[in-house]
Amino acid sequence: MYDRRHGDGELSFEASGGLIDASLVMRDKETDSWWSIMTGKAIGGKLDGTPLVEMPVGEKTTWGSWKSRYPESKVLSVNGKEHIEDNPYDRYFSSDEGFRGMETSDDRLPGKEAVYVFLIGETAYAIPHNAISGGAAFDIGGGKEVFLYREPGVEVYASTLAYIAASSGKNGRFENEGEKWRDNVTGEVFSEETGFPAPQPDGDTSGDAPMIERLSGFDTFWYIWLSVHKDVNLIQ
Repeated sequence: MYDRRHGDGELSFEASGGLIDASLVMRDKETDSWWSIMTGKAIGGKLDGTPLVEMPVGEKTTWGSWKSRYPESKVLSVNGKEHIEDNPYDRYFSSDEGFRGMETSDDRLPGKEAVYVFLIGETAYAIPHNAISGGAAFDIGGGKEVFLYREPGVEVYASTLAYIAASSGKNGRFENEGEKWRDNVTGEVFSEETGFPAPQPDGDTSGDAPMIERLSGFDTFWYIWLSVHKDVNLIQ
């Protein structure tokens, strides 16, 4: 998810009809610039090369799960439709093949392996979904640790809950206490539904603060992330 604010105004995005690196390209109506959703940068037009600010918020889930938590939610209706029975992406998600046969020569993971990806500065990271089922913590160096959680058996399109925080020493910042995960610094206990208590989206997400922060990143496939970043640190 990206912040629409640019300069003194806001950008209004729509699908351009184009793809790059097997991912959507958006177009803004104000400047007619084209934007890669994978990099968050304009790849053409008046704002070519301009980055958007990534926001560590947003969630992909099922309607049933969301409604149970927020029963008064409003549903977006597009041309009178709220739900499409035949999802054209179902075959893509269930297939082992990349978009139009795209492959990768990096065989550390199968090309269609689902991963959670993020950037720390200019360094790209990827963590397979199967490594974070039920929760997992990793020390990524530089005085930072990350915690990621996926509900066991959840669909591939569901969101990963991800956090970053300053390291707390050799024992690790995040501790698994049987069926629960706890932040050893703040004492906060992880909730499978709402995660760790976190500051507002415009807070410090660098991981330098003593408190835990939401980690900016997203779920994708291994071959897609490699098409954008050739040198990826794989964490398993």
